[in-house]
Amino acid sequence: AGLTWQVLNINNLWTWHRSDGDGNHSPGGEDGVSYPLFTGRCVYEDNLIFGGIMYVGGWPESGGTKAAYQPIRVNGGTYLSHHGMAQGWVDGSGATATSSYTRNDARARIYRIRRDYAEMRESELRKDASIVNELSSVTGATDAMMAAVIAQYEKDWVEWPVDLGAPHGERNGIPGYQPPPPFGPLFTVDSLKLGQYDEPGITGEGTDYPADQVLFTVFNGLDRSRTLPFTASEPIGLEVQKTVWGYSSSSPLGEHYFQLYRFINKGGVDIGGGQKGSFFIDSLFFAQWSDIDLGNAGDDLIGCDTLLQAAYCYNGQASDLSYVRFNLPPPCSGYSILSGPLVSSIPSDSGVFGLKRVFGKRNLGMSSMTYRSAGGPFQDDAFYPWVDYLRTTGRYWFMLTGFAPVGTIFDPPMPYPVPPGYSTTFFPLSGDPVTQTGFIDGMGTTYSFAPGDRRLQLNSGPTRLAPGDTCEMLLVFAAGLGADRLSSIVVMKSHIQEARRAYESLFDLPRGPDRPNVRAIALDGAVVLEWGSNPLNISGTEGDTIARRYAFEGYNIYQLPSVSSRVGEGKKVTTFDVKNNVNVIAATVLDPIVGELQHVLLQAGNDSGIRRFIKLDRDYLIDGASLNNGTEYYFALTAYNYSPLDLDFPSFESPPTIVTVRPRTPFGISLPTAFGDTVSASHVSGSSMGCVLPIVIDPTAGNGDTYEVRFDASATPTRWTMFNITGDSVLLAGQTNQSGDDDYPITAGIMVKVIDNSTQPNTSSDVFSFTVPAATENKTSIKASIQRISVFPNPFVLERQRGPNYNSVTFTNLPPKTTIRIYNLAGQLVRILRKNNSSQFCEWNLANEQNWQVASGIYLCLIEMPDIGETKVLKLALIQRQLSAY
Repeated sequence: AGLTWQVLNINNLWTWHRSDGDGNHSPGGEDGVSYPLFTGRCVYEDNLIFGGIMYVGGWPESGGTKAAYQPIRVNGGTYLSHHGMAQGWVDGSGATATSSYTRNDARARIYRIRRDYAEMRESELRKDASIVNELSSVTGATDAMMAAVIAQYEKDWVEWPVDLGAPHGERNGIPGYQPPPPFGPLFTVDSLKLGQYDEPGITGEGTDYPADQVLFTVFNGLDRSRTLPFTASEPIGLEVQKTVWGYSSSSPLGEHYFQLYRFINKGGVDIGGGQKGSFFIDSLFFAQWSDIDLGNAGDDLIGCDTLLQAAYCYNGQASDLSYVRFNLPPPCSGYSILSGPLVSSIPSDSGVFGLKRVFGKRNLGMSSMTYRSAGGPFQDDAFYPWVDYLRTTGRYWFMLTGFAPVGTIFDPPMPYPVPPGYSTTFFPLSGDPVTQTGFIDGMGTTYSFAPGDRRLQLNSGPTRLAPGDTCEMLLVFAAGLGADRLSSIVVMKSHIQEARRAYESLFDLPRGPDRPNVRAIALDGAVVLEWGSNPLNISGTEGDTIARRYAFEGYNIYQLPSVSSRVGEGKKVTTFDVKNNVNVIAATVLDPIVGELQHVLLQAGNDSGIRRFIKLDRDYLIDGASLNNGTEYYFALTAYNYSPLDLDFPSFESPPTIVTVRPRTPFGISLPTAFGDTVSASHVSGSSMGCVLPIVIDPTAGNGDTYEVRFDASATPTRWTMFNITGDSVLLAGQTNQSGDDDYPITAGIMVKVIDNSTQPNTSSDVFSFTVPAATENKTSIKASIQRISVFPNPFVLERQRGPNYNSVTFTNLPPKTTIRIYNLAGQLVRILRKNNSSQFCEWNLANEQNWQVASGIYLCLIEMPDIGETKVLKLALIQRQLSAY
């Protein structure tokens, strides 16, 4: 199998990665990180470098000896042309370890999953496909491209290689990974959590907020034909499992991606005298190397922040030749080591391994930051020729251990030069460029070069790795865009700080509640939205405490201009929120324009109390105009939460659940109830002064069944149950609300309010009974429906265009089976439309049978309804728009 590429593009940046571990260079040869999306590029290419001292037979204190040949070795890679790793895993260990065949296995690829792939909106899918195909804009993706993206998501989700080291979320309590069911109408992304299913990907400490998109690949350094051209080092014998993940733009981590390297000392290399085996690797260092071109590479500067364990790149000029094309100031981008290898420590310490807390250990951090430049004494040319072990391995080794890349492996290491009066340091350029204080880049000296083309390297070590042992390094990449090049540094650092907070919580992240499960009910000139009939969804949305401090606060209802619109492009209709005196929720956020903290309104509640239904009969996008039957409307529902403990991020809103609905009058059916009606309930036994009020939410759901509400007063508080007597089933059980508010579940199209009386409460002897009237079909209703059959808009002003689907009219209030024959005034048949479904609507794209747009004129539409033996004729006027000659 050939090398494969995948891109992580879930948020405000994209990042490319290859199956052999190479990062941030695209299949088309482009710089590999775009930030912000579809603008400039802020990384040219990055990769992994590692090296150590090889011992045979044990550690030196236990009688082990240094390898006789090349005891110091460096493996990994930089550019595609200088890459020492091969895709594929290592089978076996020690003397039997081999990777000779795995690189050609079909499973040796880079995998990409997105947990909501089966529910992606078209606009999101088109964006994804545009990036995957390296198009210049989001509009260029074809249907075939989008279908290929979905097919690959499905393939990688189903074939997720847990046995090769790919991470997964464990929920079901059964050891090992049990794949979840396939997605479909009855199993959605929300079902993964609600049903406690294992799932592919990264979940961290809590399993409720998995990463939104994940890449995984496994590669190795056993092939000397690849390691030698890189650094002239023989193989070390490590397998590397690389996981890259990100969170959506709606999270606090929308400008980030995370990267976890897992290293396993598999062996399978010559440890001396032609004998295969594994080394004991001492003084082992790992490095994230990056040619971090920020837009135009010729004016870059780099910096180091020891508190954030970070190294970063910013622009040396006020504008950048790449970003100015998008009318943007230069951003800033950088890496931070969140955790290096785990080492022994005191019992009270703790570290992280596999995103789980480990006690008695600690993680190494960034041990040094080193750099090169395409100018000055530390340029790439110093690393040639590539087959010179003493020079090439030596200089890579020096950089791994925090020194400048000069000399040979036998020379004493040379620290990076520092300004006069400064002590030598493993963290050069660690001043503050924003305030222009301390040791900073760009001064045009021997210790601070003029702006140019930089490469930076974050190192972590030293550690040891015995045969068969495993260690990890976790990093975050973050970018930031401010009002200018220096405020971009402030923004980027704030993003790294947020990433470090996320890591410290082991990615038990603050986030919005689960998306509500919304059902739209079409009525005559109105729409009812209800999200109270799915108890599991209600529990997931309202019941969970997120990140141990965020509690559910309310629902927002929006009307949107299109099905692909964001909620910010629509209009908020109303809010239903908890009665707790929490109304206005504001955040203190960094304003990149002024570089200061500002208050931003996040939510505006009204202490209305929770409701899970609403009737809408106005178009909120057109100044409250009436809703038209047959017109398509788009509504969205979100849930949001609140934490009084978090001033920076006090509230998060869920992704929207968007519904599309057309108001209508049911054909041939008479509805005996209307939305909001109260069905009469009889108090059939007992002597309480309480009452039961069944409120109609969905008038179309009435079925004539009889229901009873019964009580169990032995419980505290008293519990009540709702039975369907006709269907011999329990609809609601264990209910305790007897307040008479609107916070009741919806079932069978009704909300049953149970109201207690303090002086004579409901007891176990009380039973209430009611019957919900059923909709009826009769000749009178059918005749009335036939009268309402129409076509709109009528007249229709036709554009001067040819071709299918340019414009259309809609026939409305039709029975399920209908044939529409359209004639011109000469009696010639123009088009036949056939409908055989439950929809009341049928569209005509104003094209004839040959798919040519019809001319202006009057058309006769013969509507045949064979199942009810009726016909109707409508006239439709099409008017060709007159175009001015000037």
